[in-house]
Amino acid sequence: MLDPVSALPSNVVIDIFRKIPLNDIARCMLVSKRWFYSLSGWGVLWSVIDRSTWTCRTTDLPEDGHYMLYTGSDDIHGFDSGIARVNFRYQQHRRWLRDSDIWLMVRRAGPALVKLVINLEMRVTGAGMHSLIQCYCVNIRHLEIRANGNLEIGLLQELVTKIGARLETVVLVAVKIGNHLVRSLFLFAPRLKYLNLSYCQDITYEAFPPADAIECNALADPNKDSDDESDFVQTGDTESSISLVPSTSSAIVWDSKTMASIKNRSNPKGTIYLPKLETLRLCVCQDIDNSAISRIINTFGDSLLELDISKTNVTLQSLYEIASTAKTCNFQKVGSFHNTVDKNRRRKSGTLLLQELNLAYTRFLINVNIFGVNMSRDPGLPSWEVSDFAATVPWLTSLRIGGENKYVTNEFVEQLVVNLTMLTTIGIHDCENLTDAALLSLATHCSKVEVVDIRLCSQFTDHGVIALVQSCHGIKDLGLAGLSISDESLIVIGDTLRHLQVLVLDMCQRITAEGIKGAVEGSDGLGCQFTLKKLTFAGCANLSAEVVDWCRRRLSSDALVACMIERLSFS
Repeated sequence: MLDPVSALPSNVVIDIFRKIPLNDIARCMLVSKRWFYSLSGWGVLWSVIDRSTWTCRTTDLPEDGHYMLYTGSDDIHGFDSGIARVNFRYQQHRRWLRDSDIWLMVRRAGPALVKLVINLEMRVTGAGMHSLIQCYCVNIRHLEIRANGNLEIGLLQELVTKIGARLETVVLVAVKIGNHLVRSLFLFAPRLKYLNLSYCQDITYEAFPPADAIECNALADPNKDSDDESDFVQTGDTESSISLVPSTSSAIVWDSKTMASIKNRSNPKGTIYLPKLETLRLCVCQDIDNSAISRIINTFGDSLLELDISKTNVTLQSLYEIASTAKTCNFQKVGSFHNTVDKNRRRKSGTLLLQELNLAYTRFLINVNIFGVNMSRDPGLPSWEVSDFAATVPWLTSLRIGGENKYVTNEFVEQLVVNLTMLTTIGIHDCENLTDAALLSLATHCSKVEVVDIRLCSQFTDHGVIALVQSCHGIKDLGLAGLSISDESLIVIGDTLRHLQVLVLDMCQRITAEGIKGAVEGSDGLGCQFTLKKLTFAGCANLSAEVVDWCRRRLSSDALVACMIERLSFS
């Protein structure tokens, strides 16, 4: 039998092994010496170090069968949970990566390394990450680190300085970082498009470039000699101009000298190109407030498509900050779009390309003179003037603004949906003052909506839910947890929503087995049983284990049916 590594051309062998996870390639290296030296020498095979893609042998899994490979997904109810979808039973039964493992894989990849993902690897320290510099991994485009407290800020700053020229995606979730590291990313990673800094508690508004010269002078470093350029080095990519920025990352401040070197609308002679950021996630960054919003929009407003500031110290005044900053900057040039957006769209001056905005669970405090509202009125029923904000974000398709907020009222929701006609995702959950009138507004003005999260709104009833479902036939994801609805709503859902994929009915105490069957089969026997991928009804007192078994028989084999009955979980 011929050895395929020896008989086939190298390019064919490489194409074959590139489809195999790294842990399987490591096992293949034990076949023979030729396989070992060939597979370890082809750096392109080690260009993607992502443990979430690795396969798992049955001997590595617990005997009880409750396991799931970690996928790295972080989108739960519209905000970034960072590590919420990790199955910790599987984590306990796997071998932790060490610094020696990282060094070995990085050394084999060398400059060919383009993606490195380190999630929940508690034993990886700065020594392992420093191998990226030692092995000259200057072509890396995706760097992802989650839940690792062993990495020092100085090391991360050195990494960004040395290998940041081609970085496009940076994910640092639950990692100790500071404002200096964020500034380094903006100055040393000119190609950066996706930045996720969720659960990083030490980030403030000072991490972002100031919006005007007054702020610049206020942040100037008094101990820095403006005439001393001995500590400056060149930075930038091959396509942009070479610029001078501080070589010591800890010394980077947004002073007048640094800002004078940044090229933007007001300074066309600058030589430093800030990245055209498209996605910025700052979920649970509790020091982020309204001061940061104007800076973010001023710096990245011409390219930003997604902004997540959920669970921060931001208030409703951030809507005003977005609108006023966009008008001041007068954005006109069309930035880059995702593939799902028409590239031929033209936008008016003073508008943003923003498509997704998440303000869930922020501090919705009333501030004076917002949109010219007279704040002496009852704060429970304010007359919000949101037309300026809506005119600023005409392409907005996803808005999440709920979360234990008594100031989101029926009138507020109505004015939002009237002006934002392109919404496909709306989240107004946990709002105690909303009634069926808000759902009727959604039904009237948002017929194209596909994702609706209205859970835990205690005043919603069957009347509003039925009106919404009958008007929005394209809903694919519907969250109704904690609502006071009955089987009547579920039967209408089964008869109307033929494309429904996710249905959440947790803590709906009035629904029974007949309602679940009506949602799955409908009155005509079709329902959404062929499209439904997830059905949950935990905490429903009127449902039994027989309902779970019936749903599993009716739904497709890959559908998830989750229920909790008498503290016993069926999933």
